[in-house]
Amino acid sequence: MSPSRLLFVNSFAFQEIYVRYRLLAFNSRTAQDGKNDPYLNESLLDLHMHDLRRFVRLGMEAGAAVAIVPFDIGMNAHAASRARYSRFLEATRRHGLPVWSLEGGFRDVPIEDLVVNRLDRHPNGLANKLAATFVSAQAVSMLDGRGSEDKELARRIP
Repeated sequence: MSPSRLLFVNSFAFQEIYVRYRLLAFNSRTAQDGKNDPYLNESLLDLHMHDLRRFVRLGMEAGAAVAIVPFDIGMNAHAASRARYSRFLEATRRHGLPVWSLEGGFRDVPIEDLVVNRLDRHPNGLANKLAATFVSAQAVSMLDGRGSEDKELARRIP
């Protein structure tokens, strides 16, 4: 049986091989080298901000309290991730979008404790809980009217 046919017939084997290959490929590159970072491309970043502005406006028109919470658990572990996160925050503020930062939300928590597992680097339940706890005061403030600065910012979205 050909290797391609074997992988096609056994999708579990393919998934296991693919996940490990992706991890090896990621680790073999210079960590977080930024060569493919779309946030370093100003025109792509502006397009992204335009899309976010549209989503914020749609949410507001529907009566929702809206804020963007950029969620990157890697910012405590990698200087490149911190710089990328800062660039994103700067862009949202420059475009007048309501944003709540998670900077400091994962302080003193090792990245290994924030990911699903070694092969799946997505945020796990703990990461989501910490993020929700960290921004909850900002959310309550906006919802009960004390966050008038955030509300005013959200009202100005074109």
